Amino acid sequence: MDAKVCFVTPEFPPTTGGVATSSDRIVQYLLASGLAVDVFTASPFYSNDVRVRKDTMERLTVYEIGTNRDQADHVFSNIIADVDLEKRFDVFHAFFLPLGKHFLPLLKNSDRPFIASARGSDAMYWMDDKYQGQSIRDVLMKASVITSVSNQIAVKIQNAIPRKDCKVIPNGVKQNEGIEWHPNNSNRGIVGTLCAIRPVKNIPHLIRSYSYIDKDSRRKLRILGFYEGSITSINEQRALIERRARVDHVQTELEITGLIGGKKKINELLGLGAFVLCSKWEGFPNSLLEAASLGIPIVATDIGAVSGILTHGTNALIAPPKDPFALAKNIRKVLVDKSLSLKLSEGALNLAKKYDYETELESWRDLYSGLLN
Repeated sequence: MDAKVCFVTPEFPPTTGGVATSSDRIVQYLLASGLAVDVFTASPFYSNDVRVRKDTMERLTVYEIGTNRDQADHVFSNIIADVDLEKRFDVFHAFFLPLGKHFLPLLKNSDRPFIASARGSDAMYWMDDKYQGQSIRDVLMKASVITSVSNQIAVKIQNAIPRKDCKVIPNGVKQNEGIEWHPNNSNRGIVGTLCAIRPVKNIPHLIRSYSYIDKDSRRKLRILGFYEGSITSINEQRALIERRARVDHVQTELEITGLIGGKKKINELLGLGAFVLCSKWEGFPNSLLEAASLGIPIVATDIGAVSGILTHGTNALIAPPKDPFALAKNIRKVLVDKSLSLKLSEGALNLAKKYDYETELESWRDLYSGLLN
């Protein structure tokens, strides 16, 4: 394939959230296929600047657009339009439904392909928002192809736009051949999660649940990640988490690592006795697959697409949402029952194989080939 792609996403490395991880996987595939990709994303520094960076092969250009501007949407649209005027993109890809609105003026009288990808909250919540809902429906109606990460999201979209099909492309994960979790003294009693710390990740709920585990069974609660958002949002989240830990008397056991990646992230995950996912909402969490690929025992709440991914008692223990006692009970079971943790570890490894990285890329390869050919 030889074409120019306009790819817009709310997150892209160096940001480490789930959408950033997925965006990076797809962009790397597109580059490896010979396409030139221009990525338009929000600046991770929440400034008023527009930063442009290119890779050494000159086929990837990333535009980091400051989101503190009063006219941030207007600036976003204008920059995309200016670059399109210069390069004339062959295909447009919105990797979060609300961002597709930036393409609509450019495609009003054009038949250039447009991919609209639903990642989770954009379809499940924002479509019902009185301010964003109509804009998202306009995006879906204009899209040449709609994709989602789960059947649940696809059904929601098809109910809203009956005449549009939605292709499900689940997230994938690279297999960690020869690297597997084993229970040992270093990870005994260690509970943790991997995330960019935002309100949706529900860290206070995890802290409360952890505090209900008896002290003989627990040692540390580790949040593998860093605070992300505006300065105001970060300060609010930090205050809320610190207060929750203080009220529940676990402040000395709570650790937040900050930004991690590569081998350090793998080692930090292997240092957990239980991986916990208790977000308020998830589309198809990358962090869950990363933990599964290492065979770490998983405990989760039944939210979003989780029930369609996990099987209680086989590859995870699942608790009802908003029930910290039930979540704590399941975490404790994993921490104290070695045979159960080994069973869940084997189940997690099998789960990761089901959502192999190459399978995901093959789906994107077929989609792009069909549009460009």
